[in-house]
Amino acid sequence: MGITIRGDWKGSPEWDMGYASFFRLRRDIAYTVSKEFGDHYADITSAVYILNKKKCEEYDKTTDYLIKKYRLKKRFVDFLYAPDSGYRLSPMKCLAVLHQIAYGNDSANAENESLYGYMARPDSCMKMTDFIDLLATCSSTKKYLIWY
Repeated sequence: MGITIRGDWKGSPEWDMGYASFFRLRRDIAYTVSKEFGDHYADITSAVYILNKKKCEEYDKTTDYLIKKYRLKKRFVDFLYAPDSGYRLSPMKCLAVLHQIAYGNDSANAENESLYGYMARPDSCMKMTDFIDLLATCSSTKKYLIWY
């Protein structure tokens, strides 16, 4: 069981990946904001936050603080914190993510050679450049990016 990510049009390129790969993709994009924000985002999977209500509330407060500190657009933040499956990212939100990757503090992430997908089939894995192309197409054609 995993995630398929694609554009919402016939013939769109699509990639299959596990939940961990999808998390790594979003984490790598969170690092384009700053190391501080990327490290904080990566902590979301910590069992401490998942199992402890007080820690979860602290995580949320820190998230709000960092969103304000870095003046992050809600459209971008929505991508990071959207559900892991069954989501439709609007063309405007795709554009916000695209701008963050291109103009963020660590825009070198756009040249990231990481593979996102099932490593047993590396030829079918998505690269950051593939994701950037998909975001750009969704934005320019006014189509949604979907994952399920």
